[in-house]
Amino acid sequence: MKQFDANLLFALDALLETGSVTEAAEQTGVSVPTMSRTLTRIRKLIGDPIMVQAGRGLVATPQALEMRARLRAFVQEGRELTQLASPSLLDTARTISIRADESFISAFAAPIMDAVHLVAPRLALRFISHGEESVGPLREGVVDFDIGDIKLSGPEVKLQKLFAAQFVGVVRSDHPLASSKITPKRYVQYAHISASRRGLARGPIDAALEELGLKRTVSLSVPTFSSALTIAAGSDLVAAVPEHLTGIALKIYGAFVFPLPVRTPSVRIALAWHPRFDRDAVHRFVRDTVAKVCSPASLKQGSKHS
Repeated sequence: MKQFDANLLFALDALLETGSVTEAAEQTGVSVPTMSRTLTRIRKLIGDPIMVQAGRGLVATPQALEMRARLRAFVQEGRELTQLASPSLLDTARTISIRADESFISAFAAPIMDAVHLVAPRLALRFISHGEESVGPLREGVVDFDIGDIKLSGPEVKLQKLFAAQFVGVVRSDHPLASSKITPKRYVQYAHISASRRGLARGPIDAALEELGLKRTVSLSVPTFSSALTIAAGSDLVAAVPEHLTGIALKIYGAFVFPLPVRTPSVRIALAWHPRFDRDAVHRFVRDTVAKVCSPASLKQGSKHS
């Protein structure tokens, strides 16, 4: 019977997450030679190469990828037990994965990281782009949090509202729209840029304009709000982006930001996680930190300094 050492599974989790013996060693606090020897032990235990050379890096074998979701769940459970015994965050080395759209990442990744490191300097945050929402990755710990306009519901999802995202208009600083009051009629006189992952050119703005008997011309569609903001700041096009990108629009691009001349519904931005991680000390700390950074009071304070 092969000798079982739970530490090998923690090491394997780090190897699969980083794809590097050096980075896995750094993450787990051991030397590179030690991690290399550990990988050899893992290979012998499982009977599979686990990680193979591909160019300058390592890639996981099909068997390792098949194990990954269950392995991550096991590791998370082990960490929960460890945190119950030793809840100190100062020395906790761990990576938290957050799935969010690019506008949230652009506006909040840095301040959330700064706030986390004030208390837990060895925690790392890994933001990944939004894909298809599902409970599975949250349950298995592959993704720790979902942030956005969450549609998931049911007993396997916990939700905490962060803020309501309003939309604002953005044009370059010397755009003709910036010269006087922006009315719906003036708003539709210029070409627009639409931000949609699915390439849609119509949305709530168009519905609101139609109620006034007006129609805008969407000349360009792009997949992200950040790209729409960048293009609008350097062209004649008019963009509409979430209000939390206002600071970037002003500080980086020096753009002109204005309230939309029509009323559109706000989007509820929420934080989602699986209830099995409710008592995890690191999870709880990151949840509280995200909620604080994204609170309406913090957003209002941040806009004053933009």
